Amino acid sequence: MFIHPKIFSKFPELVAYVGTRDILMRPKQFHSESPELQKNVQALEETFWVKKSFFLAQCQSAEVREITEENLEEMIFADACFTTLQHISLNVVTADCVPIVLYDRAKKIIWVVHAGWRGSSEKILKKTLESIIEKYACNMNDIILFIGPSICWKCYEVGSEVAELFPESIIQSWEKYFLDLRAENLLQALASWILRENIEISNECTFELPETYFSYRREKLKANFICGIGRK
Repeated sequence: MFIHPKIFSKFPELVAYVGTRDILMRPKQFHSESPELQKNVQALEETFWVKKSFFLAQCQSAEVREITEENLEEMIFADACFTTLQHISLNVVTADCVPIVLYDRAKKIIWVVHAGWRGSSEKILKKTLESIIEKYACNMNDIILFIGPSICWKCYEVGSEVAELFPESIIQSWEKYFLDLRAENLLQALASWILRENIEISNECTFELPETYFSYRREKLKANFICGIGRK
């Protein structure tokens, strides 16, 4: 099943979606001949009428890449990417980390971000926005952003060594530290001058919804759900 962010509903040229756990994805399979993967990718493309579904080789980094006709078939190690190409979708997979999808309605740029604690600590969303602004001179008022389902702070206890990386996004209770990754990435978006009215944040916690989403912290399985965006 696919869930569609409401904030993109007024853009008929877009397809934006979050896949629930019945659409299984595993990162290491993305460039393999796995029958299960091929079936799910084909279903994705047929459902949303895109010619190509692109997946990054995610590596818990702050690396940002542009996807072009020249590298569309390559294995690209990064955790954020953007494109001006039509008829393809960009996708990330997560199982507690924060998936983020964005659209520049004026420049017709789509992009996706996989923001785990490592990438978030290195300001991956902010770096992604800076990369696009530098190349395409985007107006931040034109950028629409969706922060997808992820683990909520109440379920995300971290050690002090991680907590010290997030002075504005840590909730401390006695001697325990809880990280709010959604809040951290919202802060990065607002610091980059994206309008709050152009941001939608899912309140669904992957850890608390076992029937809907995979959660690595809950299940210890290397299984993921998909979040993506495409332009027709």
